[in-house]
Amino acid sequence: MIGMRTLFDKIWDNHVVAQEEDEALLYVDRCLIHEGSRHTFDTLHERGLSIAHPDKVFAFSDHYIPTDPRARAGGIAGIADPEKFFASAAAAGLHVTARQAFPDHHNFTAEEAGDLIMRAEEQGLALLTTEKDRARMAGDPAVAALASRVHVLPAAMHFEDVETVRRTVLERIATARRG
Repeated sequence: MIGMRTLFDKIWDNHVVAQEEDEALLYVDRCLIHEGSRHTFDTLHERGLSIAHPDKVFAFSDHYIPTDPRARAGGIAGIADPEKFFASAAAAGLHVTARQAFPDHHNFTAEEAGDLIMRAEEQGLALLTTEKDRARMAGDPAVAALASRVHVLPAAMHFEDVETVRRTVLERIATARRG
């Protein structure tokens, strides 16, 4: 079966732009990066350069997120009671060693996002936040890197007397409509 080529060989051959001796220049139509690549993008920005085809660059989380259940976490909370969030994380068995509280409804800036990521990397921390804060991060391209890095601690509300809560909510709605 002389002349059999692997799928890799076929793809490689179809992407060679130029070749000299044992080196080949390949055309790459997709670029897969991990969050550690942000330093490269910072350098491009500092030099006033842009990415030729940003629609062909795809970023994925990589090895920065510890998988050890005893791993340390950095908590980020922009809610009315951040200490309650940190206490909930501890009650869930998470070891939150660094805490960063922001005002309620805080809009994260690119500078804050970069600082939080850098500190987490330096300290080997997984980033943990609230569902509310993660949702706010997701809508802002300037903090997309932070949004892709954080883990969310889900919160749920449980009522002992559901009927009283339902009745109270309906009464408040009726009062608001009247006036």
